[in-house]
Amino acid sequence: MKSITQAGLVATAMIAASLAAAWGVTTGVLGPDTPVRVMMVFNALLLAYYGNAIPKAVLRTPVARSGRRFAGWVFVLGGLISAALWAFAPLDIATPIALTVTAGSAILAIGYCRLSRAKTA
Repeated sequence: MKSITQAGLVATAMIAASLAAAWGVTTGVLGPDTPVRVMMVFNALLLAYYGNAIPKAVLRTPVARSGRRFAGWVFVLGGLISAALWAFAPLDIATPIALTVTAGSAILAIGYCRLSRAKTA
């Protein structure tokens, strides 16, 4: 039940942030690219949050713990770098670099886990 409540709160916060940013644009308080930036920063910070939660799972094997620890670090760093890019870099620069960082994080985590499993097999 806790995870459903937490997911509902996160979804509500995302919708509220999106609506607030859109309202800010329509009133002229915020720039036209602000809603995109707000949502992408929010998503990148969610990646960092879940990256922090990955290594906290209880696992029996040292290989699995090592893989989760590495994946956690990669996703936290990737999420924080992406959030900083979306917040401060121009959109034409932030878009390809942040997407590359996020995809690179996933590729690194999957590659590390596959290599770790291959060494133990």
